[in-house]
Amino acid sequence: GDECHMAFHFPLMPRMYIALQMEDAFPIVDMLEQTPEIPETCQWATFLRNHDELTLEMVTDEERDYMYRVYARDPKARINMGIRRRLAPLLNNNRRKIELLNFLLFSLPGTPIIYYGDEIGMGDNYYLGDRNGVRTPMQWNSDKNAGFSKVNPQQLYLPVIIDPEYHYETVNVENQEKNLSSLLWWMRRIIAMRKKYKAFGRGSIKFIHSGNSKILSFIRSYNNEHLLVIINLSRFTQVGFLNLSEFYGYIPFELFGQQKFPIITEQEYTITMGPYDHFWLELQPDKKSLEIKTQSPEVFRLKSNAWQEIFNIYREYIEKEIMPDYLMTGRWFRAKTKKINRCQISEKMFFKLESSQVSLLFITLYYTEGEAETYCLPCTCTQGVYAERIKEQYTSAVILKFFLNEQECILYDAFYDSNFQAYLFSLIKDSQNLISENQLITLKGECFKSELKTNWDNIISSQILKTEQSNTSILFENRFFLKAFRKVENDINPEMEMNKFLTLKQFKNIPRFFGSITFKDEETNISSVFGILQEFIPSQGDAWTLTLNEIKLYFERVLARKNENPALPSIPTSFYQCGYSSSPELIQNLIGSFYAERAKLLGIHTAEMHISLLDSTDAAFSMEEFNLLYQRSIYQSIRVSVRKTISSLSDKIKSFDPNIRILAENIINNEKIFLAKIKKLLDIKIDCFRIRIHGDYHLGQLLYNGKDFYIIDFEGEPLRPIGERKLKKTAIRDIVGMVRSFQYAVYHTLYKSSTFREEDIVYLKNWGGVWYEYIFRYFIRGYFQKATNTQLLPESEEQFALIMEAFLIDKLFYEINYELNNRMDWIIIPLKGLTDLIEKGKKS
Repeated sequence: GDECHMAFHFPLMPRMYIALQMEDAFPIVDMLEQTPEIPETCQWATFLRNHDELTLEMVTDEERDYMYRVYARDPKARINMGIRRRLAPLLNNNRRKIELLNFLLFSLPGTPIIYYGDEIGMGDNYYLGDRNGVRTPMQWNSDKNAGFSKVNPQQLYLPVIIDPEYHYETVNVENQEKNLSSLLWWMRRIIAMRKKYKAFGRGSIKFIHSGNSKILSFIRSYNNEHLLVIINLSRFTQVGFLNLSEFYGYIPFELFGQQKFPIITEQEYTITMGPYDHFWLELQPDKKSLEIKTQSPEVFRLKSNAWQEIFNIYREYIEKEIMPDYLMTGRWFRAKTKKINRCQISEKMFFKLESSQVSLLFITLYYTEGEAETYCLPCTCTQGVYAERIKEQYTSAVILKFFLNEQECILYDAFYDSNFQAYLFSLIKDSQNLISENQLITLKGECFKSELKTNWDNIISSQILKTEQSNTSILFENRFFLKAFRKVENDINPEMEMNKFLTLKQFKNIPRFFGSITFKDEETNISSVFGILQEFIPSQGDAWTLTLNEIKLYFERVLARKNENPALPSIPTSFYQCGYSSSPELIQNLIGSFYAERAKLLGIHTAEMHISLLDSTDAAFSMEEFNLLYQRSIYQSIRVSVRKTISSLSDKIKSFDPNIRILAENIINNEKIFLAKIKKLLDIKIDCFRIRIHGDYHLGQLLYNGKDFYIIDFEGEPLRPIGERKLKKTAIRDIVGMVRSFQYAVYHTLYKSSTFREEDIVYLKNWGGVWYEYIFRYFIRGYFQKATNTQLLPESEEQFALIMEAFLIDKLFYEINYELNNRMDWIIIPLKGLTDLIEKGKKS
């Protein structure tokens, strides 16, 4: 460690080739287990090829003979005690094998060394003698001497490669720069990803037995960073069974696509891999999972035939110790930043089902600041095999363990019980009522059968959806969709009002409303929605996912033209008249007609939704004109939101990462700029109608079936009071929500998806702004064409721009507040949006 800090790991290199050809992980595992420990200040240099022959001095005679037979059949390719070939020819130019060996190289301990030319798959010429066959000029482009030198070709020390398969006119940097699917770009992406994780360079390695010798699996760990590496060495599909119990409750996330894999349990983790497949998976603790609170038998031991007695005998302990922690794990719990002063089970309802029993708890939470809130939590009990299945598949549903007549049981969220799911469906289908024991609460089912024709029979199976959302959703036979609202509101939820109203208006681009379940407080006569039943819309996913994919394709097209150094196109001044066909040719080629038309279609459907909400004699939906008092109210509301959010930012800024802190400080220091912008609302008279709107309109609220969009989730912004969500507002609010969502998708792709390298992100940032500016204008053009002469938009584009900017500021500050409460790692996105707004203002 005092004289040599870095050495090539020569014994490891040939074992990687042997393992690949034999389709057996043992040679790699065996060699790494024999590798001696080195001081912390030292490092191994790992490599696949270098300027010398592929040395076989440190292998056995049998291994050397094997390497010659499979990698150097031509004796001329052998020299000294090795093989004088480059990586691509060694692997018969098999792209999958080339990627796999490089992936392996970047995954193992040590600093990977790449030999020049291997990043583009250069060939060799072992007829040149000695080891010169792998030392030919670097192939930069298709010009003379492969762009390596402008001298007479005869003056080159070694000739360029002209083998037809590896000819420099085909295999060169310039060509591969233009092709985002090239080996060069693949290498850049994997190197960029490796740099983001210290575990690859400094972490320990622990091999995981897979039960399949063709699958190599190990974990690289550094501090709290744990990366699972899985590699299929076989040319055929393989299945592995990994013992990952050490990481019980963790969720693997694939690094490149950020796809979430199933949660790790105590059981073997099954993984299926295609030929030469390979994964990098980051193991993250499940934020929703709860360590099941197991009490001593003396505390939670019931001798009764009624498990519900636990709420009587141990009520105080459950209210104080169990429920506050459990509620904090639910995405549907909306007060994670509030400090709970007291938790009280204020009411219970009892359901006796065919094979289970359910207690519906009404849990009231009193905070140190703000008003109390009530949440409903249906609970049931099970034991044995079914209990184990719930713990394994739905960890976050388990509330606690206890003993009932010496039998270990679990108390869990009854929404995950199929009997309770079926009961809720029948409650709506048959319009049943249920009254609580003290006669204070009525649970009422209502069916919309008379209005809609559908088949209500043969509903056998149901399942709870695991998607991240602020409510709980249950699917029945791929025909009906039940959305349950956990928070008990003192008013009818706008989701039910809007969905029912638009169904009656025969607006086609929504899931139809089929029924509901409501609570009614018999003392106050106030009703609250427990759940609504809707039509299930089969889809390919949401518009958010569709948009992220399109943005990635757009960025790839931009990078492919990077060497051409195209100038950034100018941004159109018009909001209402910017169409795809009138856009610059470069924009048309980069964005493509597919998504441009989808953005316009989305604008059309948005206008159709608002038009459906215009014409009504219903007081809750009748349109109203703007007045100056209401304009003043809008200004004051946005101003309060801005100031409160900046105050929250200031309180938490010390906990931010340095880069995030810089962005937040910039927002805080420019508070006056935002207040000045929104004050312009007082300088004009807004000339359009106020109507009921969606209220939380963004790409995630649209299902896409491959042809068309369906609008969902009319609940409004969940952090706002329910009364505020039902206020009539300008349709521009929804338009701004969607416009902001387009920008959100750009920032997410750049800063959250790990798709592009840091140096590419710097270049792509401005091009991302171009995509956003054109796409939201296509969206607004589609809206304007449909909504002409409806007074949904002001006739003046200047007025529209002023209103849109004010609402954008409001939306951005709302997003900051939301991310502070729910997803701190996403806060960079609204901070970047406000930063860009400041910069845009300075330029103008």
